Amino acid sequence: MPYEIQWTLVIMVWFLVWAVFTFVKSQLREKVRFKRKFQLRELLHKERLAALEKDIPLVEIPTLDDELFAIDEDHALPLSPEQRRQRWFRFGILFISGGLGTALGFYFSKENNLSDVWSIGLIGVSLGCGCLIISHFDRR
Repeated sequence: MPYEIQWTLVIMVWFLVWAVFTFVKSQLREKVRFKRKFQLRELLHKERLAALEKDIPLVEIPTLDDELFAIDEDHALPLSPEQRRQRWFRFGILFISGGLGTALGFYFSKENNLSDVWSIGLIGVSLGCGCLIISHFDRR
């Protein structure tokens, strides 16, 4: 066979794709959660203005912890700032460890082709460092 499948490369690429997909999925979920929260706040504001115009007694605005802002059963409440920081920190550790493992695995590989592309693992390391920086400076 002129070309053999390099399973280590396949596994490392699969891990990198999985980590990026998980990260993007969590960011999209957070964006949907924020958009829904904004739309509901806007609707509540319009209802209060309409009630003020008609001299109807104002209803208390619900807090963010109410189930009104639930998107699904798994994530019923919005994330607190501490939970967001912890999530960024976990993703940072995940990307750094995956990137370092990929880089070291490729660098010390016996196959010549893999030892030439060890720097691919630095992508995960840089993504992880970015996540750690965000977790440090995220104060929303």
